[in-house]
Amino acid sequence: MSVKSSFFVLAMLTFLVAIGVQSFMWMSERKSVNTMAENYARELTSGFKQLLLLKSDPMKKQALDYAIWNDLVNFVEDPTPEWAEDNLKGSSVQFNIDGFYILNQSKKYFFLSLQNLF
Repeated sequence: MSVKSSFFVLAMLTFLVAIGVQSFMWMSERKSVNTMAENYARELTSGFKQLLLLKSDPMKKQALDYAIWNDLVNFVEDPTPEWAEDNLKGSSVQFNIDGFYILNQSKKYFFLSLQNLF
């Protein structure tokens, strides 16, 4: 085998080893990047869930409070604007929510209260 042929074979083997090492490093880095992306997504999801819990807590309190209120059931059966004005108007401020509405079974709303519109 001539020197040129030996050098060419050595160069090719070196090139193939370099490609193999580079592929191995790329796969290792890819796993690391995927792990970081999964952790970031988990952190984002966790933060979003905490934000939803914080924002939904006042609405849960209001829904639970109103669900057992007999006068509200009477209001839905016989809606009177005066009763709604007297009893429901300040609820948005009291429960620290932006607004709420009350519907009957046919999804017709009896009362609508909006505080902080977009």
